[in-house]
Amino acid sequence: MKKIILGALAIFLVAQAFALNITDPFYMPAKGGFVLDSTVMKTNNPYAWAGVRAYSVKEVLNYGIMDNLSIGASLGWSKVKDGDSGLEDPTFYGRYRIVEETKNGLIVDLKGYISPEVFDSPFNGEKGVAKGSTDFGFSVMAGSREWVKDFVFWGEAGIDFIGSTKWTDSSNVFSISGNAKYYLDDLNSFDGGLFFKHYDAGDGYSGYGIKLDYARILTDNLALVPFWEAESHSDDVPSIIKFGVTLRWVF
Repeated sequence: MKKIILGALAIFLVAQAFALNITDPFYMPAKGGFVLDSTVMKTNNPYAWAGVRAYSVKEVLNYGIMDNLSIGASLGWSKVKDGDSGLEDPTFYGRYRIVEETKNGLIVDLKGYISPEVFDSPFNGEKGVAKGSTDFGFSVMAGSREWVKDFVFWGEAGIDFIGSTKWTDSSNVFSISGNAKYYLDDLNSFDGGLFFKHYDAGDGYSGYGIKLDYARILTDNLALVPFWEAESHSDDVPSIIKFGVTLRWVF
């Protein structure tokens, strides 16, 4: 009986600790729960393919269908510096945990999205800031919280299928990244990652960069995450630098 009670207590404590880490890269909303990410961002590249604009505000809402399956949707508004402003095309997401946490902490998630062409785009000769195409993609994310104390390590590999517009042909983007998160304590953590991308648009070119963020748990269901990311490219393609802050609310 004593072993059963101690075992139940250990499971409860682990569950509570995990519940506090709402910025963990493997965090998913529980069944029937929601996660809302509100982001304000600025970038130096007003017409990046992924819908990144000079100034943008974006809302992403995810819902837990099951503890290992979530769906979501996002909508954003952007203002191009000295240019147009308007709504960005919506995006719909899905995430499924295909490998639950194993003895060595391994977790594997399958992720996907689709972003239909909805709003006016400069790439179709229209006023507006939308990307002008229907895009979709898939990725696999795998990692562990158990390999090194206070660290989470994970990698992600994926492909994006970018639709054609009036002025651009369809293309693909292949990406791979390696990332780590360090927990200073239950409330504060730092993330860092390196990534590589290959764009097959035109004659093809490569992108490589770094991303960093700091996460602060404000309450059990609220967190603030400032972030910064830089991406350089081959073949004289302009670099991208973006930074902003995300407020995460779990309910």
